[in-house]
Amino acid sequence: MAYAARSDIESEFGVNEVAKWADLDNDGNTTSITNRITARLADAEDAVDNALRGGAYTVPFATVPTTITRATAILAGVMLFESRGHATDDQDDMNFPRHRLAQLEAYARRVLACIRAGITTLDPGTWPKKLDIPATYSQSLPT
Repeated sequence: MAYAARSDIESEFGVNEVAKWADLDNDGNTTSITNRITARLADAEDAVDNALRGGAYTVPFATVPTTITRATAILAGVMLFESRGHATDDQDDMNFPRHRLAQLEAYARRVLACIRAGITTLDPGTWPKKLDIPATYSQSLPT
């Protein structure tokens, strides 16, 4: 079962934005756009499974919790955005370019790390609003 669908990415980022990010050739070819979105969804699903492997939950999920759907959609959307080369002159602490979706991606990855570490659980239909993670602990979490 897929963790997220195109409509989930579009709910996060907007229909037009997602189509624009997936149209690398700028030709409006709907088949190519759909194929790129599908590929990034698969990549994001792999990223979620890898982030959670070895934790309290068995992956892949048979029934997909809302939190996993949203994290997958966010990661897939960021991958599409990044494929267009959207970056700024700003850099993170590892000298990687930072873009306007970097904080959202980091939060999704922190949610996954907290799920794996048992700090938060997968409750049906919820997305963690705030994670109370001690700064020293959150810096050691895998991303």
